[in-house]
Amino acid sequence: MFRGNSATLEDVNIYIDRESVMMLNSSRAFCRKYMNLRRVVVNDGFDNESLSFVPDDIMSKFLCKLAYSAQRLTLSTALATERLLSMTPRRLHFEHVQELDLYAKPLSLYAILNLLRAAPTLVKLTCDVSGLGSGFGHIVPDDIPDYIVSTYGAAGKNLKLWIMPSVTNGERSLHITEYYMLVALACPRLSPFGHTSINLLNYHTTIVESIQSGPYSKYAQRLVRLIHG
Repeated sequence: MFRGNSATLEDVNIYIDRESVMMLNSSRAFCRKYMNLRRVVVNDGFDNESLSFVPDDIMSKFLCKLAYSAQRLTLSTALATERLLSMTPRRLHFEHVQELDLYAKPLSLYAILNLLRAAPTLVKLTCDVSGLGSGFGHIVPDDIPDYIVSTYGAAGKNLKLWIMPSVTNGERSLHITEYYMLVALACPRLSPFGHTSINLLNYHTTIVESIQSGPYSKYAQRLVRLIHG
């Protein structure tokens, strides 16, 4: 795919469909770490619907190779993001990527936590959150904080920034704050929420009230940093 000096390759912008994924996978592109490759951007190709017909094992290998090769991976295609989210945890191996941008499709909280577990070196995540997700359907809401701590531990031990590009103010901001607290339980280095579109007064008030009583109170020391940094 790239026939020049691999040490000079810094950015790759590709458009994928079934044919291109199969070709890149068979040519063993991205099988090795490019020394200075900073970012790979994946966009919809001409026949992006054909991605649905790429076998799961090939698609998972392709996405994991991209994450292995670059410091930053951006998926601007909804179908590729859906395939990423449909991958079982044992197929997800994102051990090298430091920044992951998922603009095309919001993720459930359950998907975010599984992604963090598969990407222990992740420092920055950009994605919207759509809700708790089916993985929490069997858990009583008040038990979710304990479940996350016991199941995921410090899965996002290096995550410092979680950016939600489409977050807006209003009633939904209260839910966003709770999702942020839940992710923070598995991310000991996560910084305070810094999005200017959310009412920071409501954000601070929600956290303070949550750590004073109820299921979050036992994790007050972990969560108070979301106010003071």
